[in-house]
Amino acid sequence: MEESASCDEGLEVGGPGDASPEAVVHAAAAAQLAVERYRDRAWSTGPTRSLGEIQVQAQGLRDALVQMLSREPSIEEVAEALRMEAEAARVESADHAVSAPMA
Repeated sequence: MEESASCDEGLEVGGPGDASPEAVVHAAAAAQLAVERYRDRAWSTGPTRSLGEIQVQAQGLRDALVQMLSREPSIEEVAEALRMEAEAARVESADHAVSAPMA
């Protein structure tokens, strides 16, 4: 709150053209600081992209397991399916790396 109170320092009651250059620079710097603080707080509260991707994969696997098992799968069953899918992806990427032509 102190930053916003200090933004008014040096600003006159007149129109925007009446402010001194120092006051404008100070106000711009304070506004930039406020935006950076907001951005840092807002971004740190959201889930990471990789976590979002895992959630999408887990939902797809859960739906497939419901079809296969004819019941709601347990958390452990979904986790095991995710591990197997991750292992298959690692093997596939290793196969592509080996079969890729050398430049």
